[in-house]
Amino acid sequence: MAKAKPLPPIEQLRELLDYDPESGVLRWRVSKSNVCAGHEVRTQTKGYIVVRVCGCAYRAHRICYYMGTGIDPGEYEIDHIDRNPSNNRLANLRLADRALNSCNQRINGRNMRRPITITHPDGSTITAKHQRAAAWLLQCHSRTVTRWAEIATPHPSTGITIAYAE
Repeated sequence: MAKAKPLPPIEQLRELLDYDPESGVLRWRVSKSNVCAGHEVRTQTKGYIVVRVCGCAYRAHRICYYMGTGIDPGEYEIDHIDRNPSNNRLANLRLADRALNSCNQRINGRNMRRPITITHPDGSTITAKHQRAAAWLLQCHSRTVTRWAEIATPHPSTGITIAYAE
């Protein structure tokens, strides 16, 4: 994982920016050469809002989380729960490691294959549209990955069975 850029001190951020946790809007408190005080931060890169503070670019969701909670995310990632990278409401942001953040990704449509059924030892089943989705479900819910060569065989440590859906 790429090393996260350290955020400026929260006191400096609060002097420059105003964050509304209910709406997720980040506004400038001071006028700069190209922006007036009160204007919303809107610069976007790949859907993410970007803020330039003291010559460095930061993703706004990291600053919003920091200003909203007082907790510096440090090396952790900030996950957008609804997967919308421009929705920076505090209720939509959570501190996550790479594994948790990866579990909240969309499954790539190019990987569609036969549906897979996952059966837990307690008898509950989940049907996934394809193998990648099934692997994602296993990683997120049981933290166990089964090799696809072991299809229809219960996993030795978890008892989870994976089979092609009928």
